[in-house]
Amino acid sequence: QRIVAMSAAVKPGTGEVLGLAADRPYGDKSKANPLLSKVNYPIHSFLQPGSTFKAFTLATALKQGIGIHLRLYAPPCYHSDVFANPQPGDCFHNAGDSEAGTFDVVSGTANSVNTFFIQLEEKTGVLAVKQTAEDMGIPDSSQFDVVQGQERPILADVDASRGSLTIGGLTYGAPAIDMATGYATLAAHGLECDPHGIVDITDAKGKPVAWTQPAACHQALDPSVADTVTSVLENVLTYGTAAGKGLAGRPAAGKTGTTDDQAAAWFVGYTPQQIAMAVAMGDPQHPSTPMGAVTEGGGNVVDPVFGGTIPADIWQMAMNAALAGKPVVPLPAAVGTVANGKTAPIPSVVGDTLDEARSVLSGSGFTVSVTAKPIDSDVPAGRVAAQDPSGYGPVGDIVYLTLSTGKHPKPSKSPHPGNGGGPGGGPGGGPPAPPTPTPAVTPTEPAAPPTDSPPPPSDSGSPPSG
Repeated sequence: QRIVAMSAAVKPGTGEVLGLAADRPYGDKSKANPLLSKVNYPIHSFLQPGSTFKAFTLATALKQGIGIHLRLYAPPCYHSDVFANPQPGDCFHNAGDSEAGTFDVVSGTANSVNTFFIQLEEKTGVLAVKQTAEDMGIPDSSQFDVVQGQERPILADVDASRGSLTIGGLTYGAPAIDMATGYATLAAHGLECDPHGIVDITDAKGKPVAWTQPAACHQALDPSVADTVTSVLENVLTYGTAAGKGLAGRPAAGKTGTTDDQAAAWFVGYTPQQIAMAVAMGDPQHPSTPMGAVTEGGGNVVDPVFGGTIPADIWQMAMNAALAGKPVVPLPAAVGTVANGKTAPIPSVVGDTLDEARSVLSGSGFTVSVTAKPIDSDVPAGRVAAQDPSGYGPVGDIVYLTLSTGKHPKPSKSPHPGNGGGPGGGPGGGPPAPPTPTPAVTPTEPAAPPTDSPPPPSDSGSPPSG
């Protein structure tokens, strides 16, 4: 009885509030009727938004020229040298140890990998993410929390050390209407419109009545940035943390969110120019208390509750009903210049010592990882025998280095005579390439971590974050 499910729906491009709902009958609460309430929960209650806030970090990164091909190793527990680290462990955690690995921006978003996004936020800066969220419709000012009976800051008290912002680390949380507004900005190609529930006012004779209209909409994001964010968030519903919760016969985009100990769970999603809807669940009276087992209307017990479970189910049912008979609007494609981001030449470090290679590559803005097994090479033992990639790459990307054993490479065996179809060509005289890392955009399992990064524990079976 203490858990409230709520939703807020906004029309992208206008800010018109299309619907507000909560699973509470209207009335005065009493012992006989404990579920009655007069609180407009989607507007006047606060819950921590969890990983739904990653969309604002993603938009910030794209604005700054960080493309979707950037790869980062995301360990189960990441200690930041930039932000204040949470306890226990003095590090930021993923929801499950099985999430550890090498991810790019697309797979890191689809799988809602916390330690990937903490590192991404180190590159963008917290205050830049805060500004993006404000531009997209999350209030910087305090709002009144009717349930708690006091003003609550949303973004106002966020400072540069709050690395948890990207995973929804607000002091008190946010109302569902504000999260719906933020995502409506993406659905409207970057145009932010303040939410409002009145279109016009007329008197008894049908004549217009003057009233204070909402502020004019403004372009919060370049359309190319907003549309590229949408192309990434589409994957959440296709193979990510809300896989299988898409809409009937129409594309959509969105993001799951789940807080520590499953105290709150969210799904915020949209279709372009039609509807953006935020669904949240939790206990607004005791917002840090875990929800525990929750029974759905059909009697199904869900434990634990994640954003990809009941909130995504509610969103899917409500959106399918609201869009029935409406035209299917395609999602915008990623814009190449934004998706690719800034690239830089990758210095060749073959033949260098590992320390020299680290210094050169880090000085050029790249991250270094060493592959597990040295290879035979004419390069002196312990020096770099091969690197991948070479040429050009996304600034900040991982460059994999393979060290030399110092042993002369053995010649390749020729194909058996008469079998035909051989590989062709000679051995080339060069060392074999290191293992190919995970493709940048294609949804695949994350690559194994390099040997000089902490290895992930075995799969714990923990559910994904978000």
